[in-house]
Amino acid sequence: MSDKAYSVRIAIIDSGVDDICNYEGLSIVPNGDNDGFQLLSDFQDHTGHGTVVTNIIKTFVPDASLFILKLFDDEIEEITTEKLIYGLKYLLENVKPDIIHLSLGVSFCDQIFELRGICKELCDNGCVIISSYDNNGALSYPAAFPFVIGVDSNSQCVKRNEFYYIKNSPINISAIGTAQRLKGIGAKYIDVFGSSFSAPYITGIIANMFIYRGGRIPLDELHIMLMNKSIKVLEAAEPLPVKLPFDINKAIMFPYNKEISTMLLHYNDIIPTIVGVYDIKYLKNIGKSVNREPEILIQNVDHINWEDDFDTVILGHLDEINKLSRFNYSNYIVKKCAEYGKKIYSFDDVSVYSEKFGAVACYTPQITQDNIPNNYNGKLRQIGKPILCIAGTSPRQGKYSLQLDIKRLLRKRGINVGLLATEPSGYLLGADMVFPMGYNSTVKVDNGIEMIAAVNHVLGAIEDINPDIIITGLQSQTIPMQVCNVRDMALTNHFFLLGVNPDAVILVVNIFDDIDYIRRTIRYLESIVISDVIGIAIFPILKTVKWNTLGTLSVRADIDDLLNFKKILKDEFSISVFILDDEDEKSGMAEEIIEYFT
Repeated sequence: MSDKAYSVRIAIIDSGVDDICNYEGLSIVPNGDNDGFQLLSDFQDHTGHGTVVTNIIKTFVPDASLFILKLFDDEIEEITTEKLIYGLKYLLENVKPDIIHLSLGVSFCDQIFELRGICKELCDNGCVIISSYDNNGALSYPAAFPFVIGVDSNSQCVKRNEFYYIKNSPINISAIGTAQRLKGIGAKYIDVFGSSFSAPYITGIIANMFIYRGGRIPLDELHIMLMNKSIKVLEAAEPLPVKLPFDINKAIMFPYNKEISTMLLHYNDIIPTIVGVYDIKYLKNIGKSVNREPEILIQNVDHINWEDDFDTVILGHLDEINKLSRFNYSNYIVKKCAEYGKKIYSFDDVSVYSEKFGAVACYTPQITQDNIPNNYNGKLRQIGKPILCIAGTSPRQGKYSLQLDIKRLLRKRGINVGLLATEPSGYLLGADMVFPMGYNSTVKVDNGIEMIAAVNHVLGAIEDINPDIIITGLQSQTIPMQVCNVRDMALTNHFFLLGVNPDAVILVVNIFDDIDYIRRTIRYLESIVISDVIGIAIFPILKTVKWNTLGTLSVRADIDDLLNFKKILKDEFSISVFILDDEDEKSGMAEEIIEYFT
């Protein structure tokens, strides 16, 4: 402890304070321009929020030097990220406080990288930022940044100087969560509750730590001190990242089924170089060409030269092949890969075989309990990037191909697109994250709440790479046509949609779909989340006869019938309609997407 008391300087960003003559301070207001601000000397509090916050801190550290920065004048006023960044930059350059206190936060943070940057710069300069969480229950900023001390309220904390410390969580502190009667404007006492009035106690505690130490305390050391001072330390495992663990350079594919053929339709988007496609002889695909340049002919899987120059085998779904051939190709391929040092990217979970043979590297995209953020207290990240979702009225409509097409068309126009794929082939086609919930799903979570949290978490990871827009899509049908069996329920899509919370949706429909069913689907999509169905894509296949997962027989609808159905849909729903396999119409849809979001 220092012999001389340290004069800790605290900046409070809030709604001002009532007794302005006793404090230094300024207020930030628009300067009349669309994107500019100016500073005024009047920081009088008219709501009481900032006064209560200031009084709590002043009670804990009466000798602290306080600087009041008024950011808002109404408790329901939206705090813009731009305004907050402006205020933080002013504090960094002019006030240089030891501590910045914010009993506020931004949930929909459209300038998250800029806000992160200024907060990090303040932290690097030795300033400690304490921020409360949004009372609506979302992850909010700057509280959720790893270099900011984020404070939430907890009803189990009833004393003002007691708190829980939470390890491995963006919520660092849980403090008093009961209603309090505190002094506000004009020294009148009012009833308050929420994290806004929990966080000031933590600021007071930290300020006294500075005074006791005789100066600033490094953030990592401060966390240890807070942990030791807490009445209880809570800990949860951090969610494991969702990503492809190895690079693929040259690959072969097996078998030539629906998933692999869909991939090859987008050959130019495939990340690794494909040097071979293989199938079993019974399906009569041997010798067929799957690509023009370079030409790739389907070969017999029994003729693979395992010493050839490829590093990875891409395995599609094998259950139908194994049944048809009465041979366990899963076991065979994994054994060969282990023997010849080849990596495996499998759509099915073949870990039982990779463990058996000790394959060099075997990966199946999957979401497990380890990927779920279970230390967020249910808080969801509000994604600041626009999100477009492709939904459909049935399975096998080309929804995944449409996502890839829109991504390609938007990128041609200079737009940076993030992609969350729900097909296991996603990483091979340039998706940023994969949530494999389609056929033979490898999403292994216990309930819908966990699924929502997991989807939200991977979307946040995509937002962190700073795309201009994020595209994703649902599986199969969006709502049930009938409710006769639990298999009729589109529950996985329901939870995924809630996790995605898209801003806009394109709905893929069949030419034979009932108009009322399409109407019900649109109503659902626009009511379950705050979203607009901005376009309808007509899948032009009149009839699809499904043999199994290995093949289908399709008949395209007559062009006059397609155009007539297109007119019916436009007249009925007053939104854009395009035919799915028409490149010009898809290009027009891409332009409409840009127009909608700008």
